Amino acid sequence: MRLFVSFWCSCTANLQYSTIFCTGKDIFNLNKVFVPINIDNCHWICGVIYVQKKRIQLYDSLFISSSEDLQQGEYLKALFRYLRDDHQDKKGTPLPDQDEWELVQSVRETPQQKNCASLHC
Repeated sequence: MRLFVSFWCSCTANLQYSTIFCTGKDIFNLNKVFVPINIDNCHWICGVIYVQKKRIQLYDSLFISSSEDLQQGEYLKALFRYLRDDHQDKKGTPLPDQDEWELVQSVRETPQQKNCASLHC
């Protein structure tokens, strides 16, 4: 398991994450990589990369409506882009089976909170 620092997503959104690659760490041998994502400095969601299952999923404990779908889609794309780039950087080859990866937005079945407490995945 690997947990990224909280500024990761703002870096990936701007394509500036080359400086925060996990130096010397091969995330492709892990089962899960947890990525905390801060939204507008007022809410946190959790991105989980299920490496062996080839799935990236977001968990939002304050899921309100589908209006967040576009923003979540951008976070999922950024996480997948990071995986592709990290594989190229660490292994020297493109990420294999890219078309098999599933990008999953947060679903209503995600455990919900009724206040602004912390999110636990």
